[in-house]
Amino acid sequence: VQFVEVMIDGSPINFTAPPDEIRSTDTLTSGTFSNNTYIVAIKQSGGTSSSYISFGFGNNAIAGTYPISFCNISAGNSVFAQQIITPNPTLTITAFGPVATGFIEGGFTIQMNFSGVTKNVTCTFRVRRT
Repeated sequence: VQFVEVMIDGSPINFTAPPDEIRSTDTLTSGTFSNNTYIVAIKQSGGTSSSYISFGFGNNAIAGTYPISFCNISAGNSVFAQQIITPNPTLTITAFGPVATGFIEGGFTIQMNFSGVTKNVTCTFRVRRT
């Protein structure tokens, strides 16, 4: 089962596939990390995309702690954030399975700016590696 669970100041937004769309993308890179991973989850509600989260991180395709390069959240009802307040935000990957058959599992806790209001964001996820 694939899932992305997000808590924004204690209010949950949960994504589960199916019915929600959840996907990951890996790209090879050079430098400190060998890989960039992007994860997106989109809530499917009556055929519309009302809530979503997307985030990316550099990594070496193994479990570990890595820097978050970006995070975008839309919680519906005009609740939107793309600015991370936490200095040097990181996430922890507890499993990094093989392409096509494995899963990327982990989580993070950061603070983000939601229209001028700082809120705590906690996210845990298990997403098939594609």
